[in-house]
Amino acid sequence: MAVARIKTWVDREVLTHSDLNTEISNITDNGEDLAWPATKAKDFNGQTLTLDADGDSDISAAADDIIVFKTSGSEAMRIDATQTLLVGSTTTAESPGVKLAIGGTAAGTLFRLLTTENGAAAGPAITLERDSASPAASDVIGQVNLNGRDSADAITAYAQIGAIIRDPATGSEDGVFFMTAIEDTAVTQLRWGPNTATEGSSLFIANTTPQPTTTPVGGGLLYVLAGALRYLGTSGNDNQLAVA
Repeated sequence: MAVARIKTWVDREVLTHSDLNTEISNITDNGEDLAWPATKAKDFNGQTLTLDADGDSDISAAADDIIVFKTSGSEAMRIDATQTLLVGSTTTAESPGVKLAIGGTAAGTLFRLLTTENGAAAGPAITLERDSASPAASDVIGQVNLNGRDSADAITAYAQIGAIIRDPATGSEDGVFFMTAIEDTAVTQLRWGPNTATEGSSLFIANTTPQPTTTPVGGGLLYVLAGALRYLGTSGNDNQLAVA
């Protein structure tokens, strides 16, 4: 990296060895500031670091405490002042508190994990871990929210999957897996696992209200009504399988 320093001399000004040494020192010092590999901090305040030949891929600070990464002239990613990583999105206004937001305008896969493992080991894994200093029964330890919009354009949690702690005691830990969905805004739940910390595994189906009356096509409905297990088949037959 070339470094230049301009000195403008005035009429009859004498060039002394001290002046010359000072100018050389200035060049040397400034060169050290800009040298690579870096040995001093580089201050890019208000500047853009261009990364390609046509100048449309760069890194800059869009505002205080916001770092923006652009490719082909468009923003691809940013880190904002809350230490949130935004990929394909420039706002977390509708998801306050998130630390990673991935956005896109086209249908398809936004997030993919790939492994080339050829053995019998498990493939890509996603771990949701709640690191609590005081774990307790009924703590939700992980949850995936399946959201959409309603007719008024409000974000709605239509369904969820997740898990809770039933018993956190060392040596007798129990966990419960659950799935929920909403029906007329009311939450219905399907749960697998022990009902209490001392019971074996079981399947819990929440009561269905109102009773299903539409004949299913290509299958059947297994549901619970007022505590009784029922089945509605493709032919419209609705039978009680077990009493409450």
